Amino acid sequence: MDRSPNPATRAAFLAERRRVTEERYDRRFASTYDADWGAIAPSHATMLDRLLAATMAGGEVLDAPCGTGKYWPTILASGRPVAGIDQSAGMLEQAARRFPAVPVRHPALQELDDHQGFDAVVCIDALEMDGPASGRGGPWPRRH
Repeated sequence: MDRSPNPATRAAFLAERRRVTEERYDRRFASTYDADWGAIAPSHATMLDRLLAATMAGGEVLDAPCGTGKYWPTILASGRPVAGIDQSAGMLEQAARRFPAVPVRHPALQELDDHQGFDAVVCIDALEMDGPASGRGGPWPRRH
């Protein structure tokens, strides 16, 4: 009996898991995320401050996944540009509404294939939120 995995079956399974996860965040959490979970935990603030202190002045920071951009005020206030990715279009809409000058993209964390162009990557409270990849990765337009 052949027990080798069927790539098409695996791809279909991952696509469905991704769709369900994305829909859940778009419909259930995006509109109320900041009101319900917008406070930054002291441990997260400490780690973000440590990361920024270790990042060169003006160094570009990637927030992946960024959600609604709740860490962006701290990053921007430090004089560093930020960009964000998130698998939830609804979360990105909230982030773009609050910070229209910050570039955002819609791939999931697992699809991040061009992080080398950034000087630091913020990944806080992310892995438990991120669903399977969909193949929407691709390069960032570079500012430098």
